[in-house]
Amino acid sequence: MASLNNLTIEIPEAKIFRYALNEQHPSGKHKAFVFESVLGFNSSNGDKLIEKIKAAVLQNVDRLTEKGRTPDGSLRYELILEIEGENGRVAKVLTAWQKIGSTLRLVTIHVCKNR
Repeated sequence: MASLNNLTIEIPEAKIFRYALNEQHPSGKHKAFVFESVLGFNSSNGDKLIEKIKAAVLQNVDRLTEKGRTPDGSLRYELILEIEGENGRVAKVLTAWQKIGSTLRLVTIHVCKNR
């Protein structure tokens, strides 16, 4: 496994605000519904979700599971995090990452079905 020390965590705001929390997005709207109904996150407080993801990844970096490589050769990882929502509920959130150099970049996210 490649070194996971000294990583920079990158969470593109567009991935959160224009996709995962966007009730109008053709394929993201279902994620938006679940994030709001289960954890209380929506486009008005998505910045708090980003902060919680970053903190949880840094605390759990040793649990990243390698999931192969992208077509360009970058390593792919998956990590299930327990996130406390704005409503006080805790749920498991699956995050998928691509490692490019020393940067770990979020590529997808959703609340796990068995919360």
